[in-house]
Amino acid sequence: MRLIIDPVLNERVKGLTVASAIIEDVNIKPVDEKILQNIELKLKNIASIKFKDPDTLIRSEDIIRYQTFFRDILKLNLIDVKPGNEVYGSSLFTGLKIEGDKLPSSLVNYITGAVGLPVFIFDKDKIDGDIILKYANGGEFFPADIGDKSLEEKDIVFYDSIKPFFLYPYAVSKTVQVDLNTKNILVSVCGVPGVSGIDLLWALKLTVKLLNKLFKGKANPLFQENG
Repeated sequence: MRLIIDPVLNERVKGLTVASAIIEDVNIKPVDEKILQNIELKLKNIASIKFKDPDTLIRSEDIIRYQTFFRDILKLNLIDVKPGNEVYGSSLFTGLKIEGDKLPSSLVNYITGAVGLPVFIFDKDKIDGDIILKYANGGEFFPADIGDKSLEEKDIVFYDSIKPFFLYPYAVSKTVQVDLNTKNILVSVCGVPGVSGIDLLWALKLTVKLLNKLFKGKANPLFQENG
């Protein structure tokens, strides 16, 4: 499997970077509540050091970069759709929890809030062939986890050889969601222009470490290629 950025997109939107890894042979199972509480505490400490409070997070350079990307590149109304790192980051300071019955997605949402970068997971075995990040063809039905929609040509999307499966960088298709039967997980930390690649890799390593701690597995990097 390869992750390729389409040359047309790469030319129009400079600086798109995705840090990804595949975790193989995971065993998704219930996790003791005390373990989840300890992880919450560690991630809250990371958020407190990096952002201090919700107001500082919202005014941080990276959050502003994602807001700008949503508004200027994706042409989204920030009242209707906000970057996940902004949403979960603000919620982390006001009572966000890692929900044991919604693992591993609730853990990934919590990590997103703590690091201030959008982290997403996919069932790797539901993805066919290589992944291409490109502009949508337009008119395709997209069954998103946040609500179904028809893709527009301005949308930026992960495609496999058959279908679109990720509306970059904010909505996962129901066709590739991780569930209790998932054995191989694709993890992606989604950057926008101006966001440090080093920060993306740090967030990826943290996510892989925590997922491995809870569900075991073996991680391998998935390198980005420019088409």
